[in-house]
Amino acid sequence: MADAASPPLNILLVDDNPDDRALVIRELEREFPALHVAEITTQEGFDRALGNGGFDLVITDYQLCWNNGLAILRAAKSKWPACPVVMFTGTGSEEIAVEAMKSGLDDYVLKSPGHYGWLPTRVRSALERVLRKQKLLDTENALRKSESLLHAIIDAEPDCIKIIGRDGTLRYMNASGLALIEADSPHQLLGKEVIELVRPEYRQAFEELNQRVLQGENGTLEFEVTGLKGRRAWMETHAVHLEMEDGPALLAVTRDISERKRHEAELVYLANHDALTGLPNRTLLADRMQQAMIEAKRHDRLAVLIFLDLDRFKQITESLGHAVGDMVLKMVAEQLTGLVREGDTVAHPGSDEFALLFSDVANSEDAARLAQKVLEHFEHFPVTVDGHRLFVTVSAGIAIYPTDSASVDGLLKAAATAMDRSQDLGGNTFQFYSGEMNARALKNLAMSGALRDALERDEFELHYQPQVDLVSGRIFGMEALLRWRHPQHGMVSPMTFIPLAEETGLIVPIGAWVLREACRQNKAWQDAGLPPLRVAVNLSARQFVRRDIAETVALTLAETGLEARFLELEITESMLMQDIDVTLGTMGKLKEIGIAFSLDDFGTGYSSLSYLKRMPIETLKIDRSFVCDIPGDKDDTAIAAAIVAMALTLNIRVIAEGVETAEQLAFLHSQKCTSMQGYYFSKPLPAADFALLLQQGKTLEGAT
Repeated sequence: MADAASPPLNILLVDDNPDDRALVIRELEREFPALHVAEITTQEGFDRALGNGGFDLVITDYQLCWNNGLAILRAAKSKWPACPVVMFTGTGSEEIAVEAMKSGLDDYVLKSPGHYGWLPTRVRSALERVLRKQKLLDTENALRKSESLLHAIIDAEPDCIKIIGRDGTLRYMNASGLALIEADSPHQLLGKEVIELVRPEYRQAFEELNQRVLQGENGTLEFEVTGLKGRRAWMETHAVHLEMEDGPALLAVTRDISERKRHEAELVYLANHDALTGLPNRTLLADRMQQAMIEAKRHDRLAVLIFLDLDRFKQITESLGHAVGDMVLKMVAEQLTGLVREGDTVAHPGSDEFALLFSDVANSEDAARLAQKVLEHFEHFPVTVDGHRLFVTVSAGIAIYPTDSASVDGLLKAAATAMDRSQDLGGNTFQFYSGEMNARALKNLAMSGALRDALERDEFELHYQPQVDLVSGRIFGMEALLRWRHPQHGMVSPMTFIPLAEETGLIVPIGAWVLREACRQNKAWQDAGLPPLRVAVNLSARQFVRRDIAETVALTLAETGLEARFLELEITESMLMQDIDVTLGTMGKLKEIGIAFSLDDFGTGYSSLSYLKRMPIETLKIDRSFVCDIPGDKDDTAIAAAIVAMALTLNIRVIAEGVETAEQLAFLHSQKCTSMQGYYFSKPLPAADFALLLQQGKTLEGAT
């Protein structure tokens, strides 16, 4: 408590609300009995106060009917730089307080009944800080006259005061400073470089401050330190030039501002997050969107914004109350957060709207799957609040950067427009901003769902295309080709569903089925007495890079009883070149089992011949794109001839794919390519028809 005999504390109170002024005076009189308050309620009164003289303290409200607290702050600081200013801010205006503190505000108090009691403590702290600043200036002059006087004053200071030599080593630190740095005695620090206590990210700025002060300037810096026992703390230091007997040094007064930094961080958080759900608000969402757009552009990917609105939320609040509505919003926020990937954003822009921001998205179909995932989740997981079991559905709108807009505002508007369209359709659905894209995405999404069910419904089948030896005219092998017989659409082209299976990852279980079925069928034909042939099965890149591929192949052979020498795995050039060392290791494990390899679509990739020699490739397949225009196209003719010549030199079998005419056959044969497959001999056949072909045992038409 203040001494009753001490001079009265002169306070300028700027507030146009009489009740608030009465509360302020009542709280201050409890701590400062000797109190004189000049109450200001108009601009004219404030202007007169500025001209009449100085005050010990200015307290102002931010919300004034005739001005605002920032203007009062700037005017007071301009007139009385050393006079502390404390401001009242309303809940929701914390970001104003942050801006004001950057402009010189000494402290702030939230304007609510529960926070008025903090005012005396904040006022006393502000007055003490001003007193210490003034004392520091006085001390600086005294230190020039007497080092012993300096030590006496420093030892009495509650803040950390230290002397740093021009070499950066600590010469002196008072007891408060030693406690701040968690030192048990001065010997732990004296003679050591102070910069070692500073966090690495602030050392350059700390060193630059020291150099400026040594050259005669004053300076202030905020930085983080790590104490000797590991405590991290934020510090604010004010350093001045000090001339000592052996040369220039620094006198620095440092105080712990960790609490202030924590308050500032809280204010920043409140300015960027929704108070109810804790999610990013519209302001932070816009910032996250800007960053997502930059990353998407850099990596040639998409950024996807999905706006969500809770269907019939108004009915919940009207029938159960706003408190229940708030609980529903909080639970929806929790569930949405659990549905997204780390690094993606769930935001609550306001009302019953939510936003999902996804970066690094490949295509619109992925965006549709993300929206569908959210819709399906809420269909199956009701929200239970106060005993009420509520099935909350959502209307979703999808906007994609850069397709729909290249700006934050444009993308927000596009997503909101698409969401409105979903609501118009009755809710519990999603729409793309682009109608054309929406139709395409929905079609692919439906195809993806059907593809997922195709394995369980036994809709896949294998067709087999013979590989012919021209010398004997006999079939020496076959390639297993996947076909999908859709119950409504009939045969679906592999060009349609294979890329979708690759994209969704379904190619892995589908590929495992292809491998198992091809081996099973080949073994069944052998058991039936048909000529034993090697079956070629295409491996996808996703299958090939799996660590268990060798074990999967070995297990499949064991389960079906097929000998390894009757299985050939077809891989592509791009798969070979992804990681040479890993590729060689994988192929080595499969080779040990007895598996043969063929290189499919040769000539379309970027294989290095040096790597090709190192890999256990038994067969090269000339891509059909080089075969279809020979012998008419000179370039394709030259490429096909070169591939055949190279393969013969490397002692590798070469098979020409896509042979459809006698002219193609004749040219390839003239180049000593004797192995072929294509419609000229036979199209891919269902298993039963291929078995009949093998039973005939005849030379195929076209073979010589």
